[in-house]
Amino acid sequence: KKRDETLKDIPDYEKIREKISDIKDRVIKNHQELLEKFIRNASERGFHIHTASSSDEAREIILYILQSHDTGLVVKGKSMTSEEIELDQFLIRHNIETLETDLGEFIIQLAGEKPAHITAPAIHMTRKTIGRLFQEKLKVDYTESPEELTLIARKYLREKFFRADAGITGANFLVADSGAVVLVENEGNIRMSTTLPSLHIILTGIEKLIPEFKDLKYFLNILAPNGTGQRQTGYVSILTGSDEVERHIVLLDNGRKKFLKNRDFYEALKCIKCGACANACPVFEITGGHPYGGTYSGPIGILWNYMAYGDEAPGDLPYACTLCGACTEICPEKIDLTGMILKLRSQQYRKNLTWREKFIISSWKTMFTNQETNKFFSFFLKIFRRAARGKGVIHKLPFLEKWTKERDIEIR
Repeated sequence: KKRDETLKDIPDYEKIREKISDIKDRVIKNHQELLEKFIRNASERGFHIHTASSSDEAREIILYILQSHDTGLVVKGKSMTSEEIELDQFLIRHNIETLETDLGEFIIQLAGEKPAHITAPAIHMTRKTIGRLFQEKLKVDYTESPEELTLIARKYLREKFFRADAGITGANFLVADSGAVVLVENEGNIRMSTTLPSLHIILTGIEKLIPEFKDLKYFLNILAPNGTGQRQTGYVSILTGSDEVERHIVLLDNGRKKFLKNRDFYEALKCIKCGACANACPVFEITGGHPYGGTYSGPIGILWNYMAYGDEAPGDLPYACTLCGACTEICPEKIDLTGMILKLRSQQYRKNLTWREKFIISSWKTMFTNQETNKFFSFFLKIFRRAARGKGVIHKLPFLEKWTKERDIEIR
């Protein structure tokens, strides 16, 4: 509702959608060239650039940087990419205190949970639940007032910011022609994480590229309204290097390059992580984000978990969709989420078929699509009718035991 009201104040919204969709298409088409351009320009601005092909490699790079600076405490800005590679748990296992500073991420870290939503990680928790959590973990008096709970978190985190040896954030956009890194937020915690510690590490997927600085205005115009219903986020940070803070950028692949070359699913990499598709999804509304299993939830999560975790990741997820099309309709990037989920569903279905099922389905397809096989169809119809024994219904069919276990075949 809030989103719809905000979009009324944006002139030419549909034209902006077309514009950013075209920009992202250009990024995908010229990805390697733009990535090299960004690396070159960011290096000239003083960023230290690292490339990681996998989650393991990214974690090891970040650990090496932190250990070489004798880091004891890390403060983190919200980053779904760091959730994707399970960075927090990894660093904590290596005796580096790692603290999420986004309020929602801070809450779920205390609870030992994963984000339930791309932009609102603790949306599944009530203020009473959070009040009890703070009472237990932070040793404070119980309160369920949102204002008081926020102040408790603020007081706790403030001391950590001033003691932190390093900050880790993600990135919303990587600007190829200027080598700039752009971050958007509402709480100011990312700005504190990027400026107070003397070491800053940016972990980001290679899909976050945009070609030119002038393109940024279109994305900033559309990200906040679709993500939170705001006209603009509270803070926009544009990092272009610093003499006071040592900055590293870890560029993560982890399946993205493979997706770029996949004509069925490459469009998913246009996503700007606004979360609008989850907000519109009737399945997400009922289940929440955790049943999706992986890092990413909602319609885009079905595809992104497949990208990040490989062929086994989708499981039953492609079927956690009504194919109603609400996600495709609301997506600011005009990504055909419904179409891709349908393709993934078909791919997973075919992958799990036995040779007998493949033969039966292929024969069935031949009967109904080839006009020259009418006699063939009539022959099988006679067999089915005989199997039905005059009752008109087949309860069990050889070679299709699993299928007919839950379905009857009616013969007319």
